[in-house]
Amino acid sequence: MSPTQSAEAPPRTEPQPIAPDDPGPAPRLTDPAPRPTDPDHLWWADRQPWRDILTSLALLCVGLVFLESVADILPDGTLFWLVTPSRAVLGIGLVAIALVAPRPSLWRTWLDVPLLVLVLAALLASYGRPDSMALWRWLVTEVSFFYLVVMVRRMHRDAHRAVLVFTLVGIAAPALAALQQSANQTPTGFCRAPGAGMADGCEQAGALVRVIGTFSNPNLLAGFLLVLLPLAWLAIDEWLNRATRLAGWLVIALAYAAILQTWSRAGIAAAVIGAVALFTLLRPSGRRLRAGGLVVLSGVVAAIGLVLVSGAGVRMQIWAEALRLAAANPLGVGMGRSGSLLYEAIGGEQPFQHAHNTWLNWLVEAGLLGFLAVLAITVLVCWRTWRSAVGGSRIAAACGAGLLSVGLMSLADHPANAVRIALAMAFVIGVLMSSPIDDQAIWIGVPGRQGRGERPARAERPEPPVTPAAVTWQQAELSEDAAEPVAVTRLEVMAECSEPVDDLPDVVVDLPEPTPRRAVPSWSADRPAAPFPSRSAEIWSRQGQ
Repeated sequence: MSPTQSAEAPPRTEPQPIAPDDPGPAPRLTDPAPRPTDPDHLWWADRQPWRDILTSLALLCVGLVFLESVADILPDGTLFWLVTPSRAVLGIGLVAIALVAPRPSLWRTWLDVPLLVLVLAALLASYGRPDSMALWRWLVTEVSFFYLVVMVRRMHRDAHRAVLVFTLVGIAAPALAALQQSANQTPTGFCRAPGAGMADGCEQAGALVRVIGTFSNPNLLAGFLLVLLPLAWLAIDEWLNRATRLAGWLVIALAYAAILQTWSRAGIAAAVIGAVALFTLLRPSGRRLRAGGLVVLSGVVAAIGLVLVSGAGVRMQIWAEALRLAAANPLGVGMGRSGSLLYEAIGGEQPFQHAHNTWLNWLVEAGLLGFLAVLAITVLVCWRTWRSAVGGSRIAAACGAGLLSVGLMSLADHPANAVRIALAMAFVIGVLMSSPIDDQAIWIGVPGRQGRGERPARAERPEPPVTPAAVTWQQAELSEDAAEPVAVTRLEVMAECSEPVDDLPDVVVDLPEPTPRRAVPSWSADRPAAPFPSRSAEIWSRQGQ
């Protein structure tokens, strides 16, 4: 605003005094509510009480489905037709959040296209096979849960804190159950004999019981804890005070002890590498990147070498036969059929459940299209993690470290073959894809949300209100007959300040009486603190929603 414009402006009303400690209105970083003229506008859903009720209902549904992945708390049977209790809860949450955000543009993410391709490729490979179609329906359930997590994170006012609480509870339950099995030497059907490469076998002398916690397999327990442990660490670091952090660190230590008691070679190696990755991604400086990258790369090579040496015969046969099946069936053999087909071709004492490699298993079951879709999802998740971590997003760093850990296990195993592990991974990926890409913005979906080919505008910190109660003004040189308001421009302020000021807007100040000096804002303690009390960019970003 120039001095000429300020002189021609209509007279302003007297500004209302604002308390110095009033941070002002919280920034709103989500898309504005649809106007009443929009055809898809639901006027009653946009009212604050209804919005809070619907988003809280959706958050409760997220919690129930997540706890189902933790401890299998919902019945496994169907309520009617193909609707299980998990799908019923998921459907209620999706309907509730759809009433709040009916516009399709609000649902867009970076993973829309590869997820659609994966679902269609799996349907094409599984159609006509009842067992495969049952697993395909669970794939659709997992994708729906991913979108529910994304939308709750975008629309609920305090979803960030709830997510961290969920993860802390999520690691405590299976870890404590596993340690109880270890302390009482409860038979789980899985053992590890010391020596000779720690071979399996409960019949050998000195065999160690492998704990399973609330799962059916030690490797599944390890994979579940690995994907959630970094988020649980973030929950302790951000939301607990100094006294209660001790209890939180105890839970983290017990979870790592449970991973050790699984005696999973890939799980233990992935736990170490995941911790190094979290330390590196939290502050990705040059030195940390070089040191952390070297440790992670060395750990990956060592883990692959250990797995190949200890189980080279079986896994090499499985992978070779899986490649042959994929070449013979380019459209896929159907969901859940890779294990039985591999067992028929190779034989052995125990049947196989999958191809012992996540990406190779999708190549066999969903064909080339499904494999390319899973590969695209992997690349986009890694890219999003890197972009957000470099921008300072702590929750993106935690999600990336957890997904890296379970990804390392997936090189020689397929933990996501279990529905509960797949739901946990969908939860973490949903949290990642709905997190800010830097400290000051949340990107809702891919670039182009505001228009084709357009990058969405990044939210900026609002300026605190400029009022006499909020800003202290120094005296200004004026003639005795000065009766008009004095316009203070950006250049005038910068000329008087000892340090450069980049974010100061032009303001017009009414001086009650002539003063002997020119008006310059004094950036003193009278200026109210910026309305961003949270410790991380993610928390600040959610306050306006």
